[in-house]
Amino acid sequence: MRNVTLATVLVLFAWSSSFTSETKPAKVVGPDATTGTAQAVVLDDATLIQTTQLLPAESREGSSLEQAQDLISNLGKVLANAGSGLQHLVRANLYATRQEHLDELKLELARSISRQTFPVVTAVVTALPLTEVVVAIDAVAIVPGAKAEGVVYKQLLAQPGQQASLAQAAVLPAGPKVYVSGQYVKGNFEEATQRTIESLESTLRFLGLGWKDVVQLKTFLNPMSRAGEARQIIASHIKGQAVPPMCFVEWSPGLPLEIELVASGNKLAEQFRGDAPVSYVTPPGIDPSAVFSRIAVIHSGRSVYVSGTYGDISSNAEKEVRDVFAQLRSLLQQAGTDFDHMAKATYYVTNDASSRILGTVRQELYNPRRPPAASKALVKGVGKNGHSLMLDMIAVVPR
Repeated sequence: MRNVTLATVLVLFAWSSSFTSETKPAKVVGPDATTGTAQAVVLDDATLIQTTQLLPAESREGSSLEQAQDLISNLGKVLANAGSGLQHLVRANLYATRQEHLDELKLELARSISRQTFPVVTAVVTALPLTEVVVAIDAVAIVPGAKAEGVVYKQLLAQPGQQASLAQAAVLPAGPKVYVSGQYVKGNFEEATQRTIESLESTLRFLGLGWKDVVQLKTFLNPMSRAGEARQIIASHIKGQAVPPMCFVEWSPGLPLEIELVASGNKLAEQFRGDAPVSYVTPPGIDPSAVFSRIAVIHSGRSVYVSGTYGDISSNAEKEVRDVFAQLRSLLQQAGTDFDHMAKATYYVTNDASSRILGTVRQELYNPRRPPAASKALVKGVGKNGHSLMLDMIAVVPR
């Protein structure tokens, strides 16, 4: 772990003095004064905003730097519309078509948020839904002082050729939070998309929830050129309301797509409520797994968001994977939690070898009765040259 420098201390002081006790994270682990980001943040239960995968609003055919600047400006406007702002940012997920574009986006984010907050950040190299766009972002931020009873959609946009409107952001009320692992149903692209969204709908009904409780859908698909088609199929299925925020990542397995979701758990059926900080659920008809849960529910306690974590690449792939989990264990410990209280993991890998080792290491380290909900995606790049694995994690601090 990095040592805390005098510059970091000064930035932390400026940051902490600009927040009230209701809006700042309860704890920041590994703040970096240069990038303005952290290795992990710990939050008291609060109302949050979850955005869609935002694109540049005005400079879609401009340079990568112009697009990055426009994108961060667009993010600030979307957050402000929900009563939040860049100063309340908790997590930023960055996407770019090339590593050098990611580097520019990271720098632009650092220029925008330094001395304001220390969010965690992940970064992925992937194709994007519009061919002229080279950078994108989705984010989670605190909405200070908000007391929402249910999910509220913000900035509704008309869906071309359809009556359904798409939400650019969703307000996630304080209270239980539900993470559903990526689901897929085999078939050609159209069949797989339709059947997968039907499968997710069945999972929501099983929990006593509906589409109005969902704050984000993330689709891993191949090829990205069919993202618009997937969006239309999903929007056609979700009737009578706005379509939740959506994100798209191109992956490289044999399956056309996989979809995961995040939802508010305030309307959970009685049998799924509990006093435990986090619980793990397997719907009927779906086989359980020792390395990921089909559903994880955070019921109470402080949430922990871990930044994209990388391993030591000095020797081999196994060393890299094991080092990632050693760092994850340390970050969770510093945040006051452990492997038994993880809720949601996303694993990005660039080759099959690291993917196989990842499966082996998870079996060794995870409690088979308490693995996090998860998705794993084989992607073009994981945000750092030479690395083959990046993971991010959401956990909960046991009371």
